[in-house]
Amino acid sequence: MKPAVHTSPPASPRHSPGKIQKPGERPNRPGPYREVGPRGGEVPNPRRFVIEPSDPKLPPTQEPGHNWERRLTSPGERRAAVRGVRRLDEDLFGPDRDGDHPQYRACRDHPSKRGTRLLFSRLWNASKHLLAEGTTQFASEFRRDFPARAWEVHVLHYLQRSGVALATSPPMGPDFKGVLDGRKLWVECVIVTSGVGDDAVLQPSKHQSLVALGPSEKVALRYASALTSKLAKIAHYRKKGIIATDDAVLVALHQANIQDSDLHDWVNPVVLRVLFGIGEPTIAIDPYAGTTSRYIAPMPWVAKFNKAVVPTRLFLDEANCGVSGVLFSRSDTWALARRVAKRMYLVHNQSPLVVMPNFVLPVRGEAWVEGGLVRHVGVLARHGPLSKNRRVRRAEGLGEL
Repeated sequence: MKPAVHTSPPASPRHSPGKIQKPGERPNRPGPYREVGPRGGEVPNPRRFVIEPSDPKLPPTQEPGHNWERRLTSPGERRAAVRGVRRLDEDLFGPDRDGDHPQYRACRDHPSKRGTRLLFSRLWNASKHLLAEGTTQFASEFRRDFPARAWEVHVLHYLQRSGVALATSPPMGPDFKGVLDGRKLWVECVIVTSGVGDDAVLQPSKHQSLVALGPSEKVALRYASALTSKLAKIAHYRKKGIIATDDAVLVALHQANIQDSDLHDWVNPVVLRVLFGIGEPTIAIDPYAGTTSRYIAPMPWVAKFNKAVVPTRLFLDEANCGVSGVLFSRSDTWALARRVAKRMYLVHNQSPLVVMPNFVLPVRGEAWVEGGLVRHVGVLARHGPLSKNRRVRRAEGLGEL
């Protein structure tokens, strides 16, 4: 008779050793990670983060002692994620229909856009329940208004990778709702268009590859119009009680729908000019004294073709205190599909109703006003003081606001 052998029950596959990792460690595998307790237990409002193969380490958690665990919440999500990586979603990329946007057809058909197509399909399969509109409506608008809807998908991807615990936004509210560092965060998306008529930004035609850059005032006018409409919309949400007084709000602005608009950000980004009333770098020459001086001219407003004036300095106006900051990107849709956090920038409001702490979102550059001076972290421009990647640095030459 053989002696009885007592064996311990197998460990739960969800909390098996090796799956739980500490913040700052190199991730074992790419994929979706969720914040868990010290031993793998559930925590309230956990952070979620999608790790890509290029990510060097796991992000910080909300509380000391918490860890990360790679897992999908259900077998259906697991199958959907695998299916999204391997093939295109038919709801997003189907046959031609009347009214399809040219950029949509390029994304669907061009061989070089395969990575972007797969990214959109993967995000759609895993996160379409977070969209305020129904899936049928969003898929239809994705085809007709591709730049705006593609930007929303990229912002959704960025928020997930930044550790924001997202939930479905109400139909009459901003585009996205989530929790970051224990505070509710709302995000409203907008793209800048080239406009029509005499105030339109000059754009190349179908058969042109290069046109004159043109004055930056028209680009600033398009920015001011887009941001002003969204600031008014957020004020309406706060008045209706959809956004609470202690909720943070960001406006996510995409400027790449205006071709070559990034060339206007060579020294001072147009977003900073519109939000803080900062003009172009100017050189004053005194021919009699033989001296020169450099300064930044103020830009309190932008004039239309009909001489009407559109005010800037939006973040210096107390009426716009309901917005905590503007998250913007000047990269096109195809570049955003690769390392989206490296192509995002954040500008803080000077006197917001709810302060968005610095350094809580992964961005390439971040700017704010302190003591009447514009300060920044990272890189916001290609030349000048905003191109210096330093921890906290006064933007010399911008002067007092």
